Amino acid sequence: MRGVLRRSWACCRKAGLSRRPTRRQLVGLLILAGVVLAVVPGLLRLHVNAGTDSFVAPSEPAAQAFSKVGSAFGGDPIVVLVESEQPRSLLSTASVSTLLDLEGRLARSADVAAVYGPASVLNQVAGRSQDLLAELSGYRDGLRSAAENKAKAEGAGPTAAQAAGRAAEAEFDRRYGSLLVQGLPSGLPTLHNERFVNTVVFNEAGEPRPQWRFVVPSPDSVAVLVRPRQDLDQTGLERLVESVQTEVGKTDLGSADVTVSGVPAVAAALGDRVRTEVPLLGGIALVAVGAWFALVRWTDKRRRLLPLVATAIGTALTLAAYGWAGHPLSLGVIAFLPVLLGIGSDFMIYLTRGASPRTVITAGLATSASFAALSFSPIPTVRDLGATLA
Repeated sequence: MRGVLRRSWACCRKAGLSRRPTRRQLVGLLILAGVVLAVVPGLLRLHVNAGTDSFVAPSEPAAQAFSKVGSAFGGDPIVVLVESEQPRSLLSTASVSTLLDLEGRLARSADVAAVYGPASVLNQVAGRSQDLLAELSGYRDGLRSAAENKAKAEGAGPTAAQAAGRAAEAEFDRRYGSLLVQGLPSGLPTLHNERFVNTVVFNEAGEPRPQWRFVVPSPDSVAVLVRPRQDLDQTGLERLVESVQTEVGKTDLGSADVTVSGVPAVAAALGDRVRTEVPLLGGIALVAVGAWFALVRWTDKRRRLLPLVATAIGTALTLAAYGWAGHPLSLGVIAFLPVLLGIGSDFMIYLTRGASPRTVITAGLATSASFAALSFSPIPTVRDLGATLA
């Protein structure tokens, strides 16, 4: 047994397994660990901006006008479209109450600037009509009281004063009563009065009136518009869209079909798809380029993958820097990430083929400077692309 152990130990020493790591190896391991510790958290903090604002210069008049409108009314709306097979069924008493509750919960959600829906607009119309009736009623009572006081001041008795008050009321009813009947042909202005709702929203042909089409596009559909807060970032936008979908899912709208759409919903879905697809496509690109480097006999086997490894590390460091800086990546930058594989690999290929380091460094700096010139562009996507490639 001792002889076997001695021979095994001798083999290990011969293979160099008993030697301690050199200082150079330790430094390399420390650098590798530092790179990993810097890259992984940075990549986890990275987020994507799928909005249209990354393709327009902020100084453009159109962008400034859009920003001004957004600060007053909110950003592009998230549209909750509710469709039913029965015309006008979505504005029945029960459905209007359900929609009013949904619109109220959406309005109280975080990062929401405003909510416009058929129930809330109808509620405002009914409330204003009720206020008008209250004002007219108060004015009528005031006329009666003024007439009675005037009669008493002129020496009339209680009976005569009351008669003067009734005469003032009759004159008011004669002048304004017919107008009130014409203005409110469907009865009391309340959401529980379906006749009032249908008269206000629909015309004689049963179609929505023009001023209502933004929330009632057709007799069998209604739309709730949720405007997000101005300058909401991609993460907040995705969170808001998810919140809207959750609130809609908790609402009992019967057999109606509900669709959550709009520019913010598309941007949120696109950002989520980019986060899931980009790593997969990046892995496929690395495998494809790596297979080409490994199979083609352009240098010895030990150095064939060096260009790809160097490029992958550089790309990871660049993306991690964006994550640590809290700067979102636009779709234009992500689309050009494969270019980094080719550009970064070129210079390592030059070095492995014996090119002068000074020549390679000069070419690299010149290329970096040319890409850095894009950083002066007013368009955010082009500016970020130049910084990334540089």
